[in-house]
Amino acid sequence: MIVVALLGIFAAVAVPSFTGLINDNRTQSASNELLNFLQYARSTAVQNNTATVVCLNAGQWAVRTSVPATQCSGAALRNMDNPAGISIAASPLPLVFHSNGTVGSLVDFTICQGAEAENGYAITVQPSGSIRSSQKGKAVDGTSLSSCTP
Repeated sequence: MIVVALLGIFAAVAVPSFTGLINDNRTQSASNELLNFLQYARSTAVQNNTATVVCLNAGQWAVRTSVPATQCSGAALRNMDNPAGISIAASPLPLVFHSNGTVGSLVDFTICQGAEAENGYAITVQPSGSIRSSQKGKAVDGTSLSSCTP
């Protein structure tokens, strides 16, 4: 009986911690997936010597080649769904990678579980085309991530 009571106590302590661990892993996984998605878009632009567009339509991210390059039309080269419970926000959109891998201006992404900025991640695309990812709860510049909107 004592063993059962101890198991109950351990389970009560472990379950919330385990849930937090799962949510942290889901958020980090979404950040890594978005980072790979953006790297694909940039490399495709350079490889094909044409502009590629990263845009969001109905909760799904897409990499497209489009003329003019600022429009989100044309066949999608790759799609990525927003994971359930994870918010991905970007400013400004659409993101256009030019044929040399550069972008017109700085673009910031934030990836959060709900509105928990302290457990979120940030990704920044520099005008040079360089894509940088942050540590958990930090902006790319190392300061604390204060909100889940860029």
